[in-house]
Amino acid sequence: MHGLTVDEIKKFKSPEISNLLSKEI
Repeated sequence: MHGLTVDEIKKFKSPEISNLLSKEI
């Protein structure tokens, strides 16, 4: 898992980040 907080994830909120997170889950 990433050391990202919910706020940090909301900041990104981009398809690229979503794809990265989906792959890691």
